[in-house]
Amino acid sequence: TGQFELSLSSSAVSVIEEAKKELNRDREALSRILAQEREKRDGAEEGDSDGEDRDGDLEDSESDTDTEDKEDSEPQEEYGLELAELNSEIDIKQKLIDELEQSQRRLHVMKQQYEDKLQQLMARIKNTQEERDKVLASY
Repeated sequence: TGQFELSLSSSAVSVIEEAKKELNRDREALSRILAQEREKRDGAEEGDSDGEDRDGDLEDSESDTDTEDKEDSEPQEEYGLELAELNSEIDIKQKLIDELEQSQRRLHVMKQQYEDKLQQLMARIKNTQEERDKVLASY
């Protein structure tokens, strides 16, 4: 049973490690998306300020900005939903990893307690056998 326990333990550890790697990949993807969104927003703000400086007619600028805002809001909403979903997945995976690690610790503690109890019982059996042998030898 020792080999089975070892393979079970190592497979659980490998599952946890793989989950951690996937979680890190998700976090990196989230960071990239956030960085891209910031770059787009910064670029759009710079473009808006340049356009207003060059454009002499304030009303045309405002109507152009309103149209651009409507066009920009749709992709931003999609990004927002995508980011929220990715954040949610990351949180869920982190909780699952934490629970797996906690289960591994509990399993290890239970295994240790089982082995300790088994050693105690084996010692009691040995003592009982020795007492029996002494009693039988005295007759």
